[in-house]
Amino acid sequence: MGTKVPKTIADYPSFGLDLGIVCDACGRTAVFKESDVDAFFNLRRIPTRIPLNTSIFTCKCGNQKVRAIGVEVGRRPGPHESYGRLLHPIYVIPAPTKR
Repeated sequence: MGTKVPKTIADYPSFGLDLGIVCDACGRTAVFKESDVDAFFNLRRIPTRIPLNTSIFTCKCGNQKVRAIGVEVGRRPGPHESYGRLLHPIYVIPAPTKR
């Protein structure tokens, strides 16, 4: 019995996933629609294989050390737009608060 995993960004919809980019400094997660990321990467000829090259992403806090994760599509807060040639998150998960 094997476990299947996505091999490219284009595989994310069949797994019910969006792409999350998590900042290692502040913990903020920007969530992108898979088809927007796939189109953006393909337009710029950036490989879409997993593990994803996250060097093009910078967090709002200025940190460039980020990692890619899969985020369940069911977490989307509501309707969203595609932005064409630009890459914008469809929503943001705030960093966990420190106690």
